[in-house]
Amino acid sequence: MGILNVTDADRIIHPAVKENNVKWTLKRKQGRPPDIEPPEKIKEIINLLKMGISGASIAREYGCTRQYIHVIKNRWRHFL
Repeated sequence: MGILNVTDADRIIHPAVKENNVKWTLKRKQGRPPDIEPPEKIKEIINLLKMGISGASIAREYGCTRQYIHVIKNRWRHFL
């Protein structure tokens, strides 16, 4: 690779890395990209939450845990 000038370094180094004074670390994207629309099953659960049905009863109906319903509620809160 050659010698980088200051403008190249500013472009490739993440701002958080600059603040921590760590040299030449690139930000990696990890994992899969986030979903924009929830799957159909999650949409059904969101609709039940909108109707005011408790998370515990939804969890019993769908065979999952209350914690999972809470995760769905937090993950897709902009749909509620």
